[in-house]
Amino acid sequence: MGRLAGIKEGFIDWLNQNKEWLFQGIGVTLLIGIAAIIKTVFIRNGVKAAPRFPPRDFNYSQLGAARVKDDETNHAGPANSSQSVSKVSAADIHEAIQTAPPLQRDLVAKRFEGIFINWETDLRNATEDGEFIRLMLRAKPATDMFDVWCRVKKSDYRDLGILNYKTKVIVCGEITKAERFSVEIKDAHLTY
Repeated sequence: MGRLAGIKEGFIDWLNQNKEWLFQGIGVTLLIGIAAIIKTVFIRNGVKAAPRFPPRDFNYSQLGAARVKDDETNHAGPANSSQSVSKVSAADIHEAIQTAPPLQRDLVAKRFEGIFINWETDLRNATEDGEFIRLMLRAKPATDMFDVWCRVKKSDYRDLGILNYKTKVIVCGEITKAERFSVEIKDAHLTY
């Protein structure tokens, strides 16, 4: 006990001699830094990193992947009808990107690239682009405004010119880019 009392007494003497600079400016900063290091070393074990969505090894077929069936009405299914279509929704994509840490949003969005979707949408806008038509479709239901952008050949969808605003359109294709409020897809196939 004598040694501990000596250390305590020495520390108190040192504090008394250095109180002016210790409790002004640099001393306070130094004490805060030492306290932060101690907290990090002794308390860190209970803190876990935030979960990542979707995880690197996430299997989208777990969401209940289904096969695209050729629809006998208008412009059915993808070219490869055996391609597995994910049940991931526009709301799932929006939520995953929106709730990700801001500096990880691009990484989370990239995880959706290459996924095949089959969504119900509304026609919102169409513009001609050479032999193609660029479409803006609004995904339904979505938590916020969520747009699906795609291009289709005019010759394959001649009747797009007479479709009304908000006409129901089923779109099937592969996501090439995902963002918080939109996706772009390639090889789009439409049913309306």
